Amino acid sequence: GAYLELLSSGERARHDRFRFEQHRRQYLVSHALLRLTLSRYAPIAPEAWDFGTGAQGRPEVRNGAHARLRFNLSHTEGMAIVAVGLDADLGVDVEAVTRVGDMMGVAERVFSAAELAALRALPSSLQQERFLTLWTLKEAYAKARGEGLALAFERLTFHVERGRPPQLAPEPGVEDAPEDWTFLRFAPSARHHAAFAVRCPTAPRVAVRMQKTVPLLYDGPPELLDTREPGHPRG
Repeated sequence: GAYLELLSSGERARHDRFRFEQHRRQYLVSHALLRLTLSRYAPIAPEAWDFGTGAQGRPEVRNGAHARLRFNLSHTEGMAIVAVGLDADLGVDVEAVTRVGDMMGVAERVFSAAELAALRALPSSLQQERFLTLWTLKEAYAKARGEGLALAFERLTFHVERGRPPQLAPEPGVEDAPEDWTFLRFAPSARHHAAFAVRCPTAPRVAVRMQKTVPLLYDGPPELLDTREPGHPRG
């Protein structure tokens, strides 16, 4: 009830249209989390945030002077993540390990030839982690660009090595400057994999802080994630 009161009338209507209780709860908790998180960064009540859609279909803040706040939301079974930044294109994606189905079938459709070869070269015990790492990186990057699944995932290659941040290598025809991007992969729990992407050409290093929370109930201590050497904090 307390979460529902934070939502706009349009959000409540969409919440009510979900057929399954699990999907209604995911939507409710994630959108309450979004509003409460934004209110950490501006003197606006959670229920007073106004959202619109940008030129590329990306949700954005429409609250006047606070429109510089940028955000992205991702949720899956048992987890929701909100990314918030200032004047920067950003995207986040989280996936539950239990949602992995036809892993190789999906990889053959959306991974580049180099990514697919690297995936197949791994021992079977490591393939699921690599699949989720690449999938979440692609999703986060596409969301940061505002293109979602419209982006040709198979024309993007992410190079992933332990001890180094993920590196993007787009094929010719995908217009972008990989050096403008910072990518971070992490595990918010033992059952989830996540990735964060931010375009910030003027900053050689981006500081990313993670804080675990249960909306209106619990806030964990802030944790600074190192974008130079991807770690896998679990909790």
